[in-house]
Formats: sequence, structure tokens, C-alpha cells
Amino acid sequence: MNNDFNSGVCNRNHFNVNRVLQTIKTFQGKPYRHYCAACFFEAGFLDGAFCRGDLFNSYYGEIKESQGNEFDQRHKDPREAYYKGYELGLAISEHLMYEISQRYPSDFD
Repeated sequence: MNNDFNSGVCNRNHFNVNRVLQTIKTFQGKPYRHYCAACFFEAGFLDGAFCRGDLFNSYYGEIKESQGNEFDQRHKDPREAYYKGYELGLAISEHLMYEISQRYPSDFD
């Protein structure tokens, strides 16, 4: 697993996903309370983009907690964040495969 996701408190700059995090509902339930929703979003995005399948549960306990930062991501639902990232990554992957198949059709016969 990538060291950026190891246990502890997340200090990563998640400016690049701030707009997405603003659309994610607040979540105070267990067992995912305080986990970094931005890290879950990024993990989901990579899983979708590389067609690795749904690995959400494999990140529990691996992704750092979030105690808040300037992007106000504390208490965001990490499950929702993961699946938004997953869907986006999968859509981009599918779009790229479509574009490649249109450009090089003989490779996809």
C-alpha cells in the first residue's frame, strides 16, 4: 500500500479534490468516522481508473484519519467519497478506451 495512506493523521494537501468534497454529505457514524474522505476519493479514483474493482473495504484501517484542515473535509462520508472517485475513474478509463478504439480500430477486432 502507498505510504501516503498509512495510519496516522492525514496532512496531505487535498486542494485538487476540494470541490468534490463539498458535495459529499457529513457522516458521523462508525466505523469510518474521521477517516480522510479525500484519501478515500483518491483511492477510489485510482481503483476505477485502473479497473481494479471495488476495494473500499481494503482501505479501512489503512487510510489516515482527518482531523480537519483548510479544506473543511472533516466528517465527510469516506464511503461516498470513495464511490464518487471510483465512478469518475471508471468513466475516464472507459472514455479513454473508447477513444483509443476509435483511433486504432484494427487493434480492437
